Amino acid sequence: VVSAWRKVRVFKSDLQARSDSAFFSYGDSTLRIYQSPMVWAQGSQISADTMYLQMVNNKMDNMDMIRNAIVVNTEQDSAYFNQVAGKMMKGYFVDEKLDRVFVDGNAESIYFPKDSTAYNSMSRTLAARMRINFTNDSLMSITFIRKPEMTYYPIEDVTEELKTLPNFSWKPKDRPKSKDEIIAK
Repeated sequence: VVSAWRKVRVFKSDLQARSDSAFFSYGDSTLRIYQSPMVWAQGSQISADTMYLQMVNNKMDNMDMIRNAIVVNTEQDSAYFNQVAGKMMKGYFVDEKLDRVFVDGNAESIYFPKDSTAYNSMSRTLAARMRINFTNDSLMSITFIRKPEMTYYPIEDVTEELKTLPNFSWKPKDRPKSKDEIIAK
């Protein structure tokens, strides 16, 4: 068992995290992070009230995001943030890359589709459940399960209030950039 508290930071080449407290058990190979945890995997930033990251054979396998979960994803240098939020989320990794995420309870999404050169619209969706698929470090598709309600907006009609979900937060500067950065000198 390993316990850590006060400004916990984790660095792995394909996954970084920060939180106030962490607990790792070798018995079930699960890292539990508490109090404003945030995880970065590929181009996505993930946060929730509590997160559990489970490893299998020393590789990331799955992740539970408990209460107030949100995944934020954007293309480099874009001002538009794709977002998915819900009460609970379960993510699965393939080859240590985030592959898919299931959202249960009050699932909401904001998505900015891009044609070959520009963003022309935004969709905002509510559903009971959602499935998000990732490919090549970015959001590939969203499947809405059970009673989706979708609204499309032309990009010129998108206000600042419409662009983000209530618990949206974007903190790329908090992401650990190297092992050396997190080791106290």
